[in-house]
Amino acid sequence: MPRQFALLALLLPVVAPAAERGVYPGTFDRIRVQGPYEVTVSVGASPTGTVTGEKAAIDRIEVRVDGTTLVVRPVIGSADQRAVRSREPVRVALTTPNIVSASVVGASRLKLGRMRGERIDLSISGTGAIEAAQVDTPRLIGTVIGSGSLTLAGKADNARLLSNGTGTIDAAALDTGELFVRLDGPGEIRARAHYQAQVSNTGVGRVSIAGTTKCRVVATAGGPVDCGSDTP
Repeated sequence: MPRQFALLALLLPVVAPAAERGVYPGTFDRIRVQGPYEVTVSVGASPTGTVTGEKAAIDRIEVRVDGTTLVVRPVIGSADQRAVRSREPVRVALTTPNIVSASVVGASRLKLGRMRGERIDLSISGTGAIEAAQVDTPRLIGTVIGSGSLTLAGKADNARLLSNGTGTIDAAALDTGELFVRLDGPGEIRARAHYQAQVSNTGVGRVSIAGTTKCRVVATAGGPVDCGSDTP
């Protein structure tokens, strides 16, 4: 090999091979993710999971159950409780019979399978994202604080969608009976309701509600509200 190519090879970053470890957390129906991880939760007969990524990174992630809540976060005391920076994201794949509550803090990304229960709670604080594509519940509460993104699909008899910041809530594919929406800031909320919708827009962001002819709107800051259109 010519010398110049040999030197170039030495200067190129070395990509660590992906590693994997199994996790067996015990029973949970709630999840909280803290850290820059990509997490998926699927329906399965028993709670199990795998963590994949660079070995140095996956050795510093904690997956444990606190009560009925599964917590995914950096190991306390390691790297100042921050995830080791790696070129590849750390991915966590979990299975459990059901999930009724999920929250992410920071830059976490969480994708959820079927969610069923008397009440479903979803919350984001920071720049993270939650995608829940199979919701089935009498009552749903979705909250975004910051610049995160919440995407919902399925059905809910009653839904409350709350956003504070530049984040977005896309619930256009959530079939809702009655809906309450509150937007504070320059973010955006898109949703759908069959019977009635109450909308409070105290910021300058946009609210779009489809599928309803009964709308009660309060927009104190003049932010645009479109309620009763065919498409949000």
